[in-house]
Amino acid sequence: MRFKSIRMKNYRQYKEVEIPLYSRGNDLPVTVIEGAMGTGKTNLLNAITWCLYGKEEHLSIRDRGLPIINNIVLSEMKGLQSDTVEVKLTVEYEDGKTEIFQRRQDVTKPKGDNPLIFGRSELKVFIKDKKDRDWHVSEDPEFRVDRVLPHDIQEYFLFDGERLDKYFAGEHRRGLKKEVFEVSQLDFFEKVIDHLEKMNTNYQKELENINPKADEIKQKLDRRKVELQREKEEREKIELKLNEAKALEEQLLDEVKKLPISGEKIEELKGQKDKFERRLKSLEDEIAKLNQEKLIYLVDYSKLITTYQCMKNTKEMISTKVEKGEIPPEFKKGFIEKILEKGICICGTDVTEGQHRQAVQRLLEQCDELDEISQELIREDHNLLMLLEKVRRFKVGLERISRDIVNRERDYELTSTRLKEIETQIFGIDDEKVKNAERRYKATKREIESFADAIGMKKQSIKDLTNLISDLEKAYYNEVKKIEKHDSVKCKLEFSRDCVNVSKDIMVEVMEEIRKAIEERTKDQFLKTIWKKETYKDVRIDDDYNISVLDQNGMEAIGTLSAGERQFLALSFVNALHMVSGFKTPIVIDTPLGRISGVPKLNLARGLTSFLEGKQLVLLVTDQEYNPEVRAAMGKSVGQEYRIKFIETENGSKAEVASYEEKT
Repeated sequence: MRFKSIRMKNYRQYKEVEIPLYSRGNDLPVTVIEGAMGTGKTNLLNAITWCLYGKEEHLSIRDRGLPIINNIVLSEMKGLQSDTVEVKLTVEYEDGKTEIFQRRQDVTKPKGDNPLIFGRSELKVFIKDKKDRDWHVSEDPEFRVDRVLPHDIQEYFLFDGERLDKYFAGEHRRGLKKEVFEVSQLDFFEKVIDHLEKMNTNYQKELENINPKADEIKQKLDRRKVELQREKEEREKIELKLNEAKALEEQLLDEVKKLPISGEKIEELKGQKDKFERRLKSLEDEIAKLNQEKLIYLVDYSKLITTYQCMKNTKEMISTKVEKGEIPPEFKKGFIEKILEKGICICGTDVTEGQHRQAVQRLLEQCDELDEISQELIREDHNLLMLLEKVRRFKVGLERISRDIVNRERDYELTSTRLKEIETQIFGIDDEKVKNAERRYKATKREIESFADAIGMKKQSIKDLTNLISDLEKAYYNEVKKIEKHDSVKCKLEFSRDCVNVSKDIMVEVMEEIRKAIEERTKDQFLKTIWKKETYKDVRIDDDYNISVLDQNGMEAIGTLSAGERQFLALSFVNALHMVSGFKTPIVIDTPLGRISGVPKLNLARGLTSFLEGKQLVLLVTDQEYNPEVRAAMGKSVGQEYRIKFIETENGSKAEVASYEEKT
């Protein structure tokens, strides 16, 4: 099956555009359509889903506020004038049959500022077999759509490439069992089993009131079945909440990663800020106190400093006189008084009277004055020595105080610098917003753990109830066998019961076969195309379709995969899903290389075609994705290349699609 072409008229950016996607004779499976952001690249994907299902599955937030009709056409319409939005998707099959899926919707522009009037969108399917000349219209267009691609599984064929990365990213990777059920259509078994169990219940009602013991067991059985159904429904609700919580966790994790700083770091910095502010206040007080101490110190020493030279000279004079023997005086007053008292000098001269006595008396008078001066000088000499020593210590004390002041001022400057750095780091940050984001993220993680625990408990409860119901059913059927009448109903009941059991067994076997097939296919595809051949050795998928990638040591390594490697793993898994689905529908990927750069991008570009195995692949890429290196890497697989040209006019804008080589 191939998408041959898509034609859009008045659809969003596309006023009237037809894009050939495949032509016979060109077996290269890849079509590349390049467009810058905002030119309408993603709306090509929306055009396909709108045409098939009447829903624009990938509409951007910006486009949600805009009408589906092209704005140039809308601006040219007058009051009460109508025009039609139309998308045609032409599909060609291997047997030569062609189908055209056409969806149309009328849009009427009212008078004044009233809102647009949208008619009902209508789907038609035109079919022409290879041998037919004429087209005929399908009586059941929705059935024809389901034959091409049922809506429930379309997201695994028509998808945003960046979504692939979320399959296996994050700490809490969700199991993909639901996706496998949808794509492989295993829900068919569930419907069959549900129908058989309803028939079983009806047969059981026909046998009521015949065997009291059987009725008693049946009542217990019915209660347990109701309880089991309730447990399953509650588990499904919890699983839904778990998936919602995991999606929210991924969103919150992105928000947390984008935060300029973590809440924990903010608290740490705020604590440091408070500490440094207190330190600055303490240093200010210490510096003021030291300056005051220095001032008092200088005042106390100012007199000594100004008289230092005088004191030094005086001390030197006293020391000189002492050295010369002038101080203390040669004769003591008491000695001279004894000479006068005895009247005889030490030389034997009589000094009792006369001239000699007068000379001795004059010496006594001189001795009184000299002795007093001498004693005072000796005392002052000691004081001067103490004062001079104090002056000599002045420099040491002043240097100590000055050094303490310098050290405190340096500490103050360093602390101020660090404080400014912290203030710069937290300036303009809404710490409550940061804390709220982190609180929500942590609360969501706790919710996920709680939901996971609850699901585990529900699974155990369901297992216990299933075993109990199995025992009750055996007991019930043993009692039914004792009933002699109503053999026909008994046979039907036993047959329906056997059908239920066989269907369940078949479903389990098919599920296991599909799981093994998907596991093997995913493993083979991933290990074959991944560029780190020696790093990974195995891919495993458990019963809930949780995927593990094991390294060469047998350790779980899925959390270490790069974005490019996760993309390879996701594509391998999606390709395995396609295999079990049985649908040969083409794959359309928007932004397949958006999250990858460098060598991994080239590796993925080279490996994309290995995932195809004959399937058509349409890639909607940006110019950053489809650079010359990527184009060269994919060249041998690309059949058609186009560029979207975005044209602005006075009345609005439109997109046109031209050959890639045509200048834009």
